[in-house]
Amino acid sequence: MRPLDVGKNVAVPVSNLDRARANQRNLLGVVMSENDHGIVTVGTKHGVLQTGFLSTQLTPLNQKFIEPSDVPAEQPISIRTASTKESCHGGQGYSRCSCNTGCITNRCVCKRSGNLCSSSCHSAKTCTNK
Repeated sequence: MRPLDVGKNVAVPVSNLDRARANQRNLLGVVMSENDHGIVTVGTKHGVLQTGFLSTQLTPLNQKFIEPSDVPAEQPISIRTASTKESCHGGQGYSRCSCNTGCITNRCVCKRSGNLCSSSCHSAKTCTNK
């Protein structure tokens, strides 16, 4: 195992189950600490990842993207949560509604979440949220 220094920027792999297709395959992180067993704690700009990594699972980066002081340390977050926060699309999955009322009120899932209805919601019915 190759040792990683505290403050070294690394790329953390994100599995296909924890990200959407359009999301990045890696998260940018910084090494926060390493314990006696070689488990590395990684922080991202959204928080400290609750999963520990071996140094062989991480790809060291030559450039500095974030500093350890940029990492909020309120509470640990999962890789999926960090990937969702990093995503410009809002993470895995998509929402769709089956409204019969034209998507006028906040009972419509799409309107309540602030998204426009798409063709997969209800293509044949009239909609005010398109």
